[in-house]
Amino acid sequence: MRIYDLNGNLLYRNSNEINQEAIVDAIVEAGGVGNINIQIDFDYFSHKESIEGIKFIKNIGYDISKFNIYICDPAIGVELIKQGYDMYQLRGNTTENKEPVIARCDISIIKECLNQGLDMSKFNKENHFSFYGENSSRVNEISHFLENFQNTNCIDMGKLELFIDSGAFNSKTASDFDGYVPLYYFCDSHYGSKLSDKLLEKLLNVYDKIDIREDRIFDYDNERAKNFIFKRYIETSEDKNGAINHILELFDRNGYNIQSEEHSATLEVIKNHIKMEQNEIQEVFTHTAPKPSTRRRM
Repeated sequence: MRIYDLNGNLLYRNSNEINQEAIVDAIVEAGGVGNINIQIDFDYFSHKESIEGIKFIKNIGYDISKFNIYICDPAIGVELIKQGYDMYQLRGNTTENKEPVIARCDISIIKECLNQGLDMSKFNKENHFSFYGENSSRVNEISHFLENFQNTNCIDMGKLELFIDSGAFNSKTASDFDGYVPLYYFCDSHYGSKLSDKLLEKLLNVYDKIDIREDRIFDYDNERAKNFIFKRYIETSEDKNGAINHILELFDRNGYNIQSEEHSATLEVIKNHIKMEQNEIQEVFTHTAPKPSTRRRM
């Protein structure tokens, strides 16, 4: 642990313990808590001592949000959030870097942020994606909040499910998570590490409108996902028959035979919808048909 004054002069250093009296002395020497910067590597201390240290440093008025939460042990990061760490601050706080500090944190820290009421609507597209420069291409294809940082440009499935289940990733915030194309176009490819059917369906159910991208829907990497996409596309369309006709036109225009074995799953989606629609019509007729008379003839 090191304490510096605002001129960078070292006032206190200790790698063995968080000595509260010595910390107070350093603050007095600097002329107040507003005149110091604290650097601390919590890995040097026990979990209990680190937690007590965080609470003490907060209680003396130091801004604990100055600590680099994304390099902390997850348990320490969770405690920082519980103690009021600023969940909305940006890394570096510069005009170029608008990535939120919590985006690269362990899933347990993200979960605690959500427990503390993290409002994703306070973030915008520039917080989800980084750019090389003005009007240039994105650095990342996947939102910082969903990136798997051990596998560049892949989706962290645990974080995705957490955001969906918590309601933070919803129909209103979904567009912020989308890059050049909606996120569901990355979920059956090498980017998405092959999401399970359950999670893929969960993701699509977030969207109240599906964007059919002709240049992506027939991509080899989207072979499995496209059936889920078409299914949700039909479900969310006001004109469901029109949506089906659009799908058939897409197959025809791109030279694919929807009757072929390789596209049987897509054909099954369409057949199931038509069958469901027929059942609904039959049910309406059943309920509205006149009931036979039970009056006896005299």
